[in-house]
Amino acid sequence: MDLKKGEKITVRNRKGNELELLLRRCTPDDLDAVADLQNKVVSKIAQDMRAEKADPAVDGLKHFHGQDMRSAALFISDPREELEFSLNNDYCFAAFDGDLMVGFSLMIYGGVDEKNLGNVLGYDDEQLAKCVNFETTFVDPGYRGYGLQRVFTEIRTEEAVRIGASEALTSVSPGNAKSMANLQANGFEPVKEVTIYYGLTRLIMRKKLQTAS
Repeated sequence: MDLKKGEKITVRNRKGNELELLLRRCTPDDLDAVADLQNKVVSKIAQDMRAEKADPAVDGLKHFHGQDMRSAALFISDPREELEFSLNNDYCFAAFDGDLMVGFSLMIYGGVDEKNLGNVLGYDDEQLAKCVNFETTFVDPGYRGYGLQRVFTEIRTEEAVRIGASEALTSVSPGNAKSMANLQANGFEPVKEVTIYYGLTRLIMRKKLQTAS
Protein backbone atom coordinates (compact mmCIF):
# COMPACT_ATOMS: atom_id res chain seq x y z
CA MET A 1 0.00 0.00 0.00
CA ASP A 2 1.59 3.26 -1.16
CA LEU A 3 0.37 5.77 1.37
CA LYS A 4 2.58 8.60 0.15
CA LYS A 5 0.25 8.95 -2.82
CA GLY A 6 -2.79 7.85 -0.85
CA GLU A 7 -5.08 4.90 -1.34
CA LYS A 8 -8.84 4.54 -1.05
CA ILE A 9 -10.35 1.77 1.05
CA THR A 10 -13.90 0.66 1.74
CA VAL A 11 -14.84 -0.10 5.35
CA ARG A 12 -18.05 -1.52 6.77
CA ASN A 13 -19.68 -1.58 10.17
CA ARG A 14 -21.72 -4.41 11.65
CA LYS A 15 -24.91 -2.97 10.20
CA GLY A 16 -23.45 -3.26 6.71
CA ASN A 17 -23.04 0.46 6.17
CA GLU A 18 -20.12 1.28 3.89
CA LEU A 19 -17.69 4.18 3.82
CA GLU A 20 -15.03 4.99 1.27
CA LEU A 21 -12.06 6.60 2.98
CA LEU A 22 -8.69 7.85 1.79
CA LEU A 23 -5.60 6.61 3.64
CA ARG A 24 -2.40 8.61 3.23
CA ARG A 25 0.85 9.52 4.95
CA CYS A 26 0.64 12.70 6.98
CA THR A 27 2.82 15.77 6.58
CA PRO A 28 3.56 18.65 8.97
CA ASP A 29 0.75 20.55 7.22
CA ASP A 30 -1.73 18.14 8.87
CA LEU A 31 -0.86 19.32 12.40
CA ASP A 32 -4.04 21.33 13.00
CA ALA A 33 -6.25 18.48 11.77
CA VAL A 34 -4.44 15.93 13.97
CA ALA A 35 -4.65 18.17 17.05
CA ASP A 36 -8.35 18.91 16.44
CA LEU A 37 -9.18 15.23 16.03
CA GLN A 38 -7.29 14.30 19.19
CA ASN A 39 -9.16 16.99 21.14
CA LYS A 40 -12.47 15.66 19.85
CA VAL A 41 -11.58 12.11 20.93
CA VAL A 42 -10.41 13.16 24.40
CA SER A 43 -13.52 15.28 24.94
CA LYS A 44 -15.76 12.34 24.03
CA ILE A 45 -13.91 9.97 26.38
CA ALA A 46 -14.16 12.47 29.23
CA GLN A 47 -17.86 13.03 28.53
CA ASP A 48 -18.61 9.30 28.53
CA MET A 49 -16.67 8.70 31.75
CA ARG A 50 -18.41 11.55 33.56
CA ALA A 51 -21.76 10.17 32.45
CA GLU A 52 -20.92 6.72 33.81
CA LYS A 53 -19.91 7.69 37.31
CA ALA A 54 -18.45 10.68 39.07
CA ASP A 55 -15.04 10.28 40.69
CA PRO A 56 -14.43 13.12 43.14
CA ALA A 57 -10.81 12.03 43.63
CA VAL A 58 -9.84 12.96 40.08
CA ASP A 59 -12.72 14.95 38.56
CA GLY A 60 -11.43 18.41 37.86
CA LEU A 61 -7.77 17.42 38.01
CA LYS A 62 -5.78 18.32 34.92
CA HIS A 63 -2.85 16.67 33.23
CA PHE A 64 0.24 18.82 32.69
CA HIS A 65 -0.86 19.85 29.20
CA GLY A 66 -4.51 20.38 30.01
CA GLN A 67 -6.14 16.97 29.61
CA ASP A 68 -8.34 15.90 32.50
CA MET A 69 -6.94 13.00 34.48
CA ARG A 70 -9.98 10.74 34.20
CA SER A 71 -9.71 10.50 30.41
CA ALA A 72 -5.90 10.30 30.65
CA ALA A 73 -6.27 7.10 32.65
CA LEU A 74 -7.82 5.52 29.55
CA PHE A 75 -6.13 7.42 26.71
CA ILE A 76 -3.38 9.97 27.16
CA SER A 77 -3.14 12.68 24.53
CA ASP A 78 0.06 14.08 23.08
CA PRO A 79 0.94 17.78 23.43
CA ARG A 80 0.87 19.73 20.20
CA GLU A 81 4.66 19.99 20.08
CA GLU A 82 5.01 16.20 20.30
CA LEU A 83 2.50 15.73 17.49
CA GLU A 84 4.47 18.21 15.41
CA PHE A 85 7.71 16.34 16.12
CA SER A 86 6.14 13.04 15.07
CA LEU A 87 4.75 14.50 11.86
CA ASN A 88 8.29 15.56 10.97
CA ASN A 89 10.15 12.45 12.15
CA ASP A 90 7.91 9.39 12.58
CA TYR A 91 5.64 7.22 10.45
CA CYS A 92 2.26 8.97 10.63
CA PHE A 93 -0.83 8.36 8.54
CA ALA A 94 -4.51 9.17 8.64
CA ALA A 95 -7.90 8.26 7.22
CA PHE A 96 -9.99 10.95 5.54
CA ASP A 97 -13.68 11.18 4.67
CA GLY A 98 -13.44 13.81 1.99
CA ASP A 99 -11.44 16.63 3.60
CA LEU A 100 -12.24 15.50 7.15
CA MET A 101 -9.58 13.58 9.06
CA VAL A 102 -11.42 10.78 10.88
CA GLY A 103 -8.55 8.63 12.15
CA PHE A 104 -4.86 9.03 12.91
CA SER A 105 -2.05 6.63 13.80
CA LEU A 106 1.71 6.77 14.23
CA MET A 107 4.64 4.42 14.58
CA ILE A 108 8.11 5.19 15.95
CA TYR A 109 11.10 3.28 14.65
CA GLY A 110 14.85 3.56 14.52
CA GLY A 111 15.36 5.02 17.98
CA VAL A 112 16.90 3.76 21.21
CA ASP A 113 15.85 6.70 23.38
CA GLU A 114 13.24 6.75 26.15
CA LYS A 115 10.34 6.69 23.68
CA ASN A 116 11.25 3.13 22.77
CA LEU A 117 9.19 0.87 25.02
CA GLY A 118 11.92 -1.74 24.79
CA ASN A 119 13.71 0.28 27.48
CA VAL A 120 10.91 -0.64 29.88
CA LEU A 121 11.57 -4.31 29.09
CA GLY A 122 15.31 -3.99 29.64
CA TYR A 123 16.35 -4.39 25.99
CA ASP A 124 19.93 -3.62 24.99
CA ASP A 125 20.72 -1.23 22.12
CA GLU A 126 20.77 -4.03 19.54
CA GLN A 127 17.26 -5.15 20.51
CA LEU A 128 16.01 -1.58 20.72
CA ALA A 129 17.17 -0.88 17.18
CA LYS A 130 15.05 -3.78 15.90
CA CYS A 131 11.85 -2.60 17.61
CA VAL A 132 9.06 -0.45 16.30
CA ASN A 133 6.67 1.22 18.70
CA PHE A 134 3.01 1.44 17.82
CA GLU A 135 2.17 4.76 19.38
CA THR A 136 -1.06 6.68 19.55
CA THR A 137 -4.08 5.81 17.43
CA PHE A 138 -7.36 7.65 17.67
CA VAL A 139 -10.60 7.62 15.68
CA ASP A 140 -13.35 10.20 15.39
CA PRO A 141 -16.20 9.06 17.70
CA GLY A 142 -18.60 9.28 14.77
CA TYR A 143 -16.54 6.77 12.79
CA ARG A 144 -16.10 4.06 15.38
CA GLY A 145 -17.26 0.58 14.52
CA TYR A 146 -15.75 0.54 11.03
CA GLY A 147 -12.60 -1.34 12.01
CA LEU A 148 -10.18 1.54 11.60
CA GLN A 149 -8.13 0.44 14.61
CA ARG A 150 -7.58 -2.90 12.88
CA VAL A 151 -6.74 -1.23 9.57
CA PHE A 152 -4.19 1.01 11.26
CA THR A 153 -2.57 -1.93 13.06
CA GLU A 154 -2.28 -3.90 9.82
CA ILE A 155 -0.71 -0.95 7.98
CA ARG A 156 1.85 -0.34 10.71
CA THR A 157 2.70 -4.05 10.80
CA GLU A 158 3.22 -4.06 7.03
CA GLU A 159 5.55 -1.06 7.27
CA ALA A 160 7.42 -2.55 10.24
CA VAL A 161 8.10 -5.75 8.31
CA ARG A 162 9.18 -3.75 5.26
CA ILE A 163 11.87 -1.92 7.22
CA GLY A 164 13.14 -5.12 8.84
CA ALA A 165 11.87 -4.77 12.41
CA SER A 166 11.78 -7.99 14.44
CA GLU A 167 9.04 -6.99 16.85
CA ALA A 168 6.45 -4.35 17.58
CA LEU A 169 5.68 -2.95 21.02
CA THR A 170 2.80 -0.88 22.24
CA SER A 171 1.12 0.12 25.48
CA VAL A 172 -2.53 0.08 26.44
CA SER A 173 -4.56 0.93 29.49
CA PRO A 174 -5.72 -2.27 31.24
CA GLY A 175 -9.16 -0.66 31.36
CA ASN A 176 -9.36 -0.10 27.60
CA ALA A 177 -11.06 -3.37 26.69
CA LYS A 178 -11.71 -2.50 23.03
CA SER A 179 -8.13 -1.55 22.27
CA MET A 180 -6.88 -4.61 24.15
CA ALA A 181 -9.14 -6.89 22.11
CA ASN A 182 -8.04 -5.26 18.84
CA LEU A 183 -4.39 -5.73 19.70
CA GLN A 184 -4.79 -9.36 20.73
CA ALA A 185 -6.75 -10.08 17.56
CA ASN A 186 -3.74 -8.75 15.64
CA GLY A 187 -1.24 -11.01 17.38
CA PHE A 188 -0.10 -8.87 20.31
CA GLU A 189 0.46 -10.53 23.67
CA PRO A 190 0.70 -8.87 27.10
CA VAL A 191 4.24 -8.75 28.46
CA LYS A 192 4.42 -6.50 31.50
CA GLU A 193 2.23 -4.12 33.49
CA VAL A 194 4.10 -0.94 34.36
CA THR A 195 3.58 2.53 35.76
CA ILE A 196 4.61 5.02 33.10
CA TYR A 197 3.26 8.15 31.44
CA TYR A 198 3.20 10.38 34.50
CA GLY A 199 2.12 7.70 36.97
CA LEU A 200 -0.52 5.95 34.88
CA THR A 201 -0.78 2.17 34.64
CA ARG A 202 -0.16 0.65 31.22
CA LEU A 203 0.22 -2.88 29.89
CA ILE A 204 3.11 -3.41 27.48
CA MET A 205 2.05 -5.57 24.53
CA ARG A 206 4.43 -7.29 22.09
CA LYS A 207 4.14 -8.86 18.66
CA LYS A 208 6.92 -10.83 17.01
CA LEU A 209 7.31 -9.98 13.32
CA GLN A 210 8.30 -12.09 10.34
CA THR A 211 10.92 -10.19 8.38
CA ALA A 212 10.33 -9.65 4.71
CA SER A 213 12.05 -12.17 2.45
